[in-house]
Amino acid sequence: MISAIIGGNLVFLLMLYLGARRLGMLFDSGLSDFSMDNGRIFVCGDIHGCIEPLLASLDAVGFDKERDHLYALGNLVDWGPASPAVLALLDEPWFSSTLGYHEMLLLDAATGNYHQHARNGGVWFAWRSPEERAACVAKVKALPVAITVITPSGRSVGLVHADVAGDDWTRFSSRLEEPEIRASALTVGERAKIAKQGGTFKPIRNIDHVYVGRTAADEPLSVANMSWIPTECLSTGRILIEELV
Repeated sequence: MISAIIGGNLVFLLMLYLGARRLGMLFDSGLSDFSMDNGRIFVCGDIHGCIEPLLASLDAVGFDKERDHLYALGNLVDWGPASPAVLALLDEPWFSSTLGYHEMLLLDAATGNYHQHARNGGVWFAWRSPEERAACVAKVKALPVAITVITPSGRSVGLVHADVAGDDWTRFSSRLEEPEIRASALTVGERAKIAKQGGTFKPIRNIDHVYVGRTAADEPLSVANMSWIPTECLSTGRILIEELV
């Protein structure tokens, strides 16, 4: 719920969202649905410009670009050495992602507010040509806030960067046009803290499972029907991926 979100980050993200919206820089669709009849579906956490560890993880599971699909949970860019190359993956038919916090910082930088993005690993964006920056913005503003995936076994899986506002995936999905709901989806809330402390909470209704990223942890976490895939590429050089069955 909104009251469970860390206040400062939520206000900051809400300001980013409203500023980008005024300039026509945000996408129209908040939710994407996807299913596939063959092949495997994988999910990974924050990539942060670390494309080589990502490709190594895909090789380790025998990822087939002709049949399989990979979903990222946002934060594709910043800090790592290859943010433009990771964004280029969005042109590949086997790769999709939700919007992340760092993508919102990129959109804000595109309006001329480079300082906050640069402080958070986004100096690379300021160095790009105007044409390159425009291409990055076009890719980022097309990212959905949340994705619902139907796995090969028929399970419904929700994907979102940081948290679900409320405890009902259907209601959350129907309200993604609301600025506070979008902002809260990108901000780590109480559920992540509860999971790290070994606590519990009620499952998210109207979805079989939910995966989120934006998590600093030593290993993946799961509580009720939510799982957090930790960000490891910058600390260990690894990117964790998990198959959705």
